[in-house]
Amino acid sequence: MQYQSSKDGERKSLIFTAVLSGKEIMLEHLLKKPRVDVNEKAPSGNTALHAAVNTGNISMVQTLINAGAKDTACNAEREGATLLHLAVMGGNSEMLSAMLEAGCDKNAKMEYLQL
Repeated sequence: MQYQSSKDGERKSLIFTAVLSGKEIMLEHLLKKPRVDVNEKAPSGNTALHAAVNTGNISMVQTLINAGAKDTACNAEREGATLLHLAVMGGNSEMLSAMLEAGCDKNAKMEYLQL
């Protein structure tokens, strides 16, 4: 299946941009489009789900997971950071609980932490 991708001026998907902007209605509209890739990575290596976790928007996190975003996504461009790592680094206990409930691997290690 070929995915449809629309990008902003910084080569981020419009889904990613909607998350960064906190535009929940726009995100829901974009996710209804056929063949949209909810797991598309931005040039930074982050997905829209990474962005939602980073911004602490649990509602958007749930919307993205319900749309098929992978809760196992790690960012090879950022030392293999997973969604759970981002939640811990953000210090948001509610987000941390949401990531654990979503099934994130609590044993995953970031590359620079491995000896």
